[in-house]
Amino acid sequence: MNTTLRWILGSASALALAATVSVAGATPPTADIAPPKPATPVVDKGAEVYTATCAKCHGTDGKGDTKIGQKAKEQGKNWPDLTAQKTAADKVKAIITDGVADTGMKPYKDKLSAEEIDAVAKYVIGLRK
Repeated sequence: MNTTLRWILGSASALALAATVSVAGATPPTADIAPPKPATPVVDKGAEVYTATCAKCHGTDGKGDTKIGQKAKEQGKNWPDLTAQKTAADKVKAIITDGVADTGMKPYKDKLSAEEIDAVAKYVIGLRK
């Protein structure tokens, strides 16, 4: 066999071997492999809605120490510290949904979806001490 032919066959063999090793080392796509975790954490929907909708009155910490809360207390309205409440979860949800007469707590059934009300209720309960 002449030198050129040996060189061609040797090169072809080396390329075939490299391709086999490369393919064998690659991870084939399968349904078993979990997708990568997102780079940023998923935002808690309850906290997001609470911050946008409730914090202006109840404060970011739920204690009600806001200008609106202070004014309501001065007017003799029952202004709760959400962190100290022991209200049952279904009642918290009802308060958010239907509001509370004569307190300034407006109903949010027409402003928030059922999913958002659920998320806020869970978040409010999580503020408790």
